[in-house]
Amino acid sequence: MSKSNGVIEITEEEAKQVIETMSTVNLDEVTNEVVRVKVSEFKEVEALDDNGEPICNPETGEPYKRRVWHTRTAEIYDLVPLPLYNRMVKLRDQIQSKKITQEEAINPMGDLVYEVWQASEPWMTKEHFIASVHGETIAMLFMRFFTKSRLQNNKA
Repeated sequence: MSKSNGVIEITEEEAKQVIETMSTVNLDEVTNEVVRVKVSEFKEVEALDDNGEPICNPETGEPYKRRVWHTRTAEIYDLVPLPLYNRMVKLRDQIQSKKITQEEAINPMGDLVYEVWQASEPWMTKEHFIASVHGETIAMLFMRFFTKSRLQNNKA
C-alpha cells in the first residue's frame, strides 16, 4: 500500500484481502428461508387395554386419556423484524459489557426465537414452545436468526 498526493493505492491482492475481511454481502442474494424444525409434542389418545378396548372411568363411562409422544416438523420463516434485531443487539451489548451473564441471557434469547417462531405459527403459546422445542434447537435457531453468519451463508 502506498500513498501519493492524498490517494491511497493498493495492489489487487491487498484489495482482495480487504474484501474478504469485510465479509461483504450482496443483499439481493439474501432471502428469507423456511427452517424445518423437529418439534416434540404430546397428543392425547384413548387408553386401551391389551385387547384394544378403551379403558373407561367407571363413574362417568368416559374413556381415560393418555399422552403419547410424537414428532412433527414445523416450517419456520427466518424473517427477523427490525425491533427484534434491535433487542438482540441490546442483549449482545449487555453481555459484552458484562451487565448480564450468558446464563442470564438464555431466557431473553429464547424469547427472541419464540417471537420469530410466532410469525409462522401464531397459535404457538410460549408455554407450548418451551415444552416442545428442545433447548439445543432454540440455541441453534438463535444463531441462525440473529448472527452475521446467516447473511454470509446465504451468499451465492
